[in-house]
Amino acid sequence: MFNVKLFGVILLAAYFLSAYQTQGAQTQEVSKEDPPFSDSITSIEIYGFQNGELFSKIEDKEFIKKLIGELNEAETAYTGTMDFEDPDYRLRFQQDEKTVFQLGYFKEMMELGVNGHYLDYENEYLYEGELKLRVE
Repeated sequence: MFNVKLFGVILLAAYFLSAYQTQGAQTQEVSKEDPPFSDSITSIEIYGFQNGELFSKIEDKEFIKKLIGELNEAETAYTGTMDFEDPDYRLRFQQDEKTVFQLGYFKEMMELGVNGHYLDYENEYLYEGELKLRVE
């Protein structure tokens, strides 16, 4: 009888500990590493997020520099526990022929902890910012 009660207490304690850890993980602020955004980006390729077709390519050095600056200074919000639609576009930031990083892009500004258009869908962050792409 004692073993059954002890087992019940241990099981109950494990349940509460796991519930506490799950809740903490959802509300914990996740710190992002230094972003890989650099001035070495030579172009941004814009693909449809769902169909993967190349839509456009940006090679305007001033626009790219402005966008990189905004992304590097942006506040972010963790989106891993949020439910929302996929971005409209997938952006490939290129250094010559090499893809340095990728982001999703929403045509309409999203409000997911911060307001922005650019989503790091691999690390689950939305970058705050108002700079829009010329894709309309």
